[in-house]
Amino acid sequence: DIVQESAPLAPVAENLPLDSQVEPYGSEAERRSSRPPPLSPRQVRFSRFRTPRDERLKKLTLARKDFSRKMRPLRRSVRGQDEKGQLRAQFDALPADEIAAIQQVFMRFDRDGSGFLDNRELMQCLLDFGLGGASLVERGEICRILNEITQGEYTPADFEDAVGPRASVTSVASRGTTRGVGGVAVDQLTFGLQVVPRVRRCLVDLQSDDLMRNFYLFDKAGTGRLTLEACLEIASALGLDEMIFKSTYEMRKCGERFGADYEELKQIVAYCREQTERSLREAEHGIMVATGMSADVFEASRKDITRMWDIFRFAEKDATGGLPTKSLPHVLGQCGLLPKDAWERAVLDQAMSDIENDSDGQEANITFEVFVTIGQRIRKHRTGRQQEELREAFNRYDRDGSGALSTSEIGVLLADFGLQPRSRKEQQEFASIIRAVDLDQSGFIDFAEFQSLAGRIEERARSLRCDREIEYALCAGFTEAQFCDLRHVFHALDLDGSGKLSQNEVKAAMSLLEKQVSMEVFDRSFRSVDRDGSGDLEFIEFLEFIQYLRDVEGVFPEEASRLPSKVKELDPRIMRMAIQNFGPSRIGDSKNDDTIQRFCFHFNLTPKDNLQEKLKVTTAAELLALAKAQGHAAMMSSTRSSDWTGGGASNGAKRSIFDVLSGSVRPRT
Repeated sequence: DIVQESAPLAPVAENLPLDSQVEPYGSEAERRSSRPPPLSPRQVRFSRFRTPRDERLKKLTLARKDFSRKMRPLRRSVRGQDEKGQLRAQFDALPADEIAAIQQVFMRFDRDGSGFLDNRELMQCLLDFGLGGASLVERGEICRILNEITQGEYTPADFEDAVGPRASVTSVASRGTTRGVGGVAVDQLTFGLQVVPRVRRCLVDLQSDDLMRNFYLFDKAGTGRLTLEACLEIASALGLDEMIFKSTYEMRKCGERFGADYEELKQIVAYCREQTERSLREAEHGIMVATGMSADVFEASRKDITRMWDIFRFAEKDATGGLPTKSLPHVLGQCGLLPKDAWERAVLDQAMSDIENDSDGQEANITFEVFVTIGQRIRKHRTGRQQEELREAFNRYDRDGSGALSTSEIGVLLADFGLQPRSRKEQQEFASIIRAVDLDQSGFIDFAEFQSLAGRIEERARSLRCDREIEYALCAGFTEAQFCDLRHVFHALDLDGSGKLSQNEVKAAMSLLEKQVSMEVFDRSFRSVDRDGSGDLEFIEFLEFIQYLRDVEGVFPEEASRLPSKVKELDPRIMRMAIQNFGPSRIGDSKNDDTIQRFCFHFNLTPKDNLQEKLKVTTAAELLALAKAQGHAAMMSSTRSSDWTGGGASNGAKRSIFDVLSGSVRPRT
């Protein structure tokens, strides 16, 4: 805006020759002399401002705002780094085992490596961490917490979607930019410092009612503390794993303080529940990795994957995971999936034919994934054929047309199908299945839930019956291989799926076993085991028949098997059957070391102890009888102390487990 009056320039030389050496402006001295003199203050003339002052201030304000906007990400980055550093310090201050567990389960579901979990992945992460909740009430509270943290729209139904077949995973680039079905992605620090602690506290509060009743029921002296023995009985009544409970009790050194008070017991129970669920999910993932199963097959069969793997693992041919085709009926029978009619047998035959065609004439070995797929095909076929029959029976009991039945009515309905529990062990197994189906704990089940319930209970009942057959065979001195051969022969001759063999079919079985038996010996042996005179033998009676020929007639010269001297040399099958007498465990012993550890825990042994000297047993029959006696005594002690839980039918009252679950029988406090 300042205008100066400049002096006139020096005249330029004109008409100079082109080859002249004279510079246009003359010499250096001339140029210096031609420069205008400096202006005096009077010669400086100021002009008026071209723009008003307000407009210039406005431009200055806009420039300042633009600079602030450009600097805002930098300030936010610095501030975020400070906050993240503080959160990282808090996370690093957690116990080492807690940090390792959080990182392991987070990395498992962060499949795209973004460092964030979407809605479905967060649900799966909580389930695998052991904080998924066991009822709709608990899951509803978990969803409320997640909605507060992520501003999402979680519902309990999302948990069912999370355990279904895997869906496509959306890539998460940064926090706050991706939403699933409502909700912001969660990073590892948020999961470990906000989600896990709040969900854990919520579950402890929701599950404290039953624990408080048990605590004051056992604290008869009013000391406010319980001994380890009383705490173990409470753990058994609540369905907790006693080995994990005892190790946690000793780790917290409650015995040094003359027992555990209520707050300590509440923390121990919460930790035990969380660790039990986490160990179960870890075992399931370990099976998936070890067998190389596809994700869809794994998720579709996850509810039974641990039990099926335990059965398959003990029957497989070698460490490569192969199962001979002749052993398939035996293994399916242990899972409760053995075909029971010609239709299901046709499904199994078609599956085995497909396996043989794929093997190109070589000896076919079945992998675990193929075995699970065959089981799914049999289950699907069975469910479809029974649907009309189950619907008719369900509508017959649904007199008000509400579409739902109480659990007591379900118990009567299942009894009509011959699925009522016949032992305490079956009561416990059936009760756990019903609890899993009745998530909202309302005591009512609709038809879809009933259809699933009936199928699972039927499978479990048939599986338990097969376990009794195996137990009888081992007690009778048969080896696992001999039992498998006998089961294969029995199934091959039971063409109608009735579970029985006629006298002529038993003769054909002797031919398949390549045993020569005279007619006199055969008739005498057959009459000795056919006590009802029906002319047919069930599988256990068939085993008795073979045992009679071996021990009395001397047809089978093999001697009854005896137990080894060392615990670590004992057959894992026998150890597992002995452990089951102390109550069902939800954790699958996927490793032989886990089975040995649990066996030693229940019998107070070490792996190097002499089994025969410590327990005074020499055969499998004596060991299983001892385990049954000790397990029954422990369960009865727990039942007498906490009969209100509905675990048993003491005091002369014949209470159905379905009545206890439905609330028709009130607990005794």
